Amino acid sequence: MANAAYDYEGMTDVQVFLSDYKDYDVNGHLFGIGNITCKQTEVEDMIIRMLAVMPEVIQQKGRQMIFGLIDVLIPNPDYTDTDKTYIKQGSYFIY
Repeated sequence: MANAAYDYEGMTDVQVFLSDYKDYDVNGHLFGIGNITCKQTEVEDMIIRMLAVMPEVIQQKGRQMIFGLIDVLIPNPDYTDTDKTYIKQGSYFIY
């Protein structure tokens, strides 16, 4: 079940970026943030893919800036905690 929660199979990279995306307006400055979660083994590829689609998303959304927040998961070292197969290791902020 945990694997399926972070599986973007069958989605375009734009759909992945927009899967958890929010727009913001701060004092007339329009920007958006896409939040993506992936496993540690996939993070480098995900950063490259999201950076590649961000110019398309910024035009599509009509924003002045967009950012990507990529949360990185690692296997939970506590194998007795069956509720959490993965835990958050950290995040990357791309723009």
